[in-house]
Amino acid sequence: MFLTITKIPNLWKIYLKKLTILAITITFAVLAWANLFLNFNINANAATIQDLNLAVTVEGISDQIEGKAQEDIGTIKNKLDNAADNVEDTSEGLIDTVKDFFN
Repeated sequence: MFLTITKIPNLWKIYLKKLTILAITITFAVLAWANLFLNFNINANAATIQDLNLAVTVEGISDQIEGKAQEDIGTIKNKLDNAADNVEDTSEGLIDTVKDFFN
């Protein structure tokens, strides 16, 4: 019972680190995109197309990062639900054992 409870804060630390890395990655992607977008040559069609492709690529990467974050959040919710179920089952078993002992 106590092992399950002590693992939950560790999961939060792990996922907090993942979310921090995700936030840093998104920040770098946005800054890189903004820097390239602002420096392109309007008169050069090839440069404009390249910048547009880069913007689409960054948007795709951003969508992938967002999807991964949502997936990780769903995983966390499932693990927390499982941990709560385990605690509930263990406590019910303990209550039954105490009841049986005194009956």
